[in-house]
Amino acid sequence: QSGTYWITYWLSRVGGVEPFEVFCALSVTAALIFIWTASVTMTYLSGEDLALSGLILLTFQEVWTNAFYANSNILAAAFIFSSFLIGMRSQKMVSLLVSGLLLGLGVWMRFDALLMFVVLPVLLHRSSWQKTFRDGALVIVVAGITILTTLWLSDVTIAEVLASSQRHFQLRAATTPGLGIPWLGDSNVKSHLAYFSLFNLTLISIGLISAMHDRRWKMVGIFFLGVLPLSIVYLGDLTTPKYLLYAAPFFALLALRGWGTFLDQFAKG
Repeated sequence: QSGTYWITYWLSRVGGVEPFEVFCALSVTAALIFIWTASVTMTYLSGEDLALSGLILLTFQEVWTNAFYANSNILAAAFIFSSFLIGMRSQKMVSLLVSGLLLGLGVWMRFDALLMFVVLPVLLHRSSWQKTFRDGALVIVVAGITILTTLWLSDVTIAEVLASSQRHFQLRAATTPGLGIPWLGDSNVKSHLAYFSLFNLTLISIGLISAMHDRRWKMVGIFFLGVLPLSIVYLGDLTTPKYLLYAAPFFALLALRGWGTFLDQFAKG
């Protein structure tokens, strides 16, 4: 997360403000951008009302609690979903270049944002897969150049980033033994309990069943590609629910469909 520290200290020097105050202000601003761009992305993918998309997204507490303290996850999330939204809404060359730039900056903010590259091709898909992969390749190349350039500017190497990530996974949090499940681990159980609620879990389940029943395979694919990379990488090492922040809009996408399905069934009696 060298980019987070670099921009925080740069703004601190320019503005003459304490770094922690700058970091907090950036987190609040990024949270607002993330909520907006993620809600618009959900609306674009589902066809539902924007306000409803935002409300469903906010049922995941990590979406708004990340605005209450300084953290790099929310900064990366703001860049990632700004990138996704621009790339989806307009596939002109300029839009794809900007999308790649923002995606690269998201990874500079926090390196695990790299896991969100997996869902990019499906989000960009409109007509032919040939065009999809061509556009996706352009975005990824620009993102890659941006990542390498920004790491160089902040005097950090890929090897140092990977070493830092490895140290993180070697540190397991000591948590309440009573909430442990052997193959999940105590911290994973507590993190998932904090991340989900019975309400949104129910809606996600209804939404997934509904999407599969109606053969909405693009939506199903977006969900799994947006959720699985983070879930797999952090399985066994999820010491805090904020590490699943980037997946929240994809969980919320199915929850949004689940809510619509529930209302339809309720209206039919």
